[in-house]
Amino acid sequence: MKVLIIEDEFPVRSALKKMLQLIAPDIEVIAEAETVKESISLLNSLSPDLVFMDIELKDGISFEILKSLTKINFQIIFITAFNHYAIKAFKFSAVDYLLKPIDPQELREAIAKAKSQIEREVAYQNSIIALQQNIEQPEQLVIKTTENRYIIPLENIFRFEADGAYTYVHYTDGHILCSKNLKHYENLLPKETFYRCHQSHLVHLKQVVQYSKDSILLTNNHSIPISHRRKTELKKRLKNYLS
Repeated sequence: MKVLIIEDEFPVRSALKKMLQLIAPDIEVIAEAETVKESISLLNSLSPDLVFMDIELKDGISFEILKSLTKINFQIIFITAFNHYAIKAFKFSAVDYLLKPIDPQELREAIAKAKSQIEREVAYQNSIIALQQNIEQPEQLVIKTTENRYIIPLENIFRFEADGAYTYVHYTDGHILCSKNLKHYENLLPKETFYRCHQSHLVHLKQVVQYSKDSILLTNNHSIPISHRRKTELKKRLKNYLS
């Protein structure tokens, strides 16, 4: 995570950098600024993920920086010695604010919040990329859960398994429980490669390695039952993949 520190007091900057090295060694401080003017220049030329921003600077207040930007595409943690600035800071969508002198535990919590928000935004941007790639021919499936967003190539999916109103997606990295039902995925996925062979199972036909009277075997060694009324259609579909 790339970080820019905007703070006009050298001792505060120095202490903050030392705390960051101890608390979050994966963070890289890419630049420091002391003034509004310098900060605007750096933000226009660099692409930080997170900015520690003092409220009062040598030549003005940091809200002037934010007003000058056409887009705020980074997380902000405000630094202030004055509590009354906090409300205004949050109006600019601040992840958090820290009162001077900075408390290490509060710094740790603020960084955790910032990282979580950055991960959500990156996941959303990846979904847009997946959308662009899927316009002509769907090749990736984006699955959202309450905590994460997964982008899975269709070729990596073995099967979908119903669990009441929910669905387990079994793929090369494990499985995910989704809030959509099995019918949703049956309607969504390409019918030439995915087939619902049972009330509770939607399989990727390319992953089938063996067919028997009552079940099919997938490449991940999962044995899946076949419903009686779907046997004929399934056998017909599998001819293209097992021949």
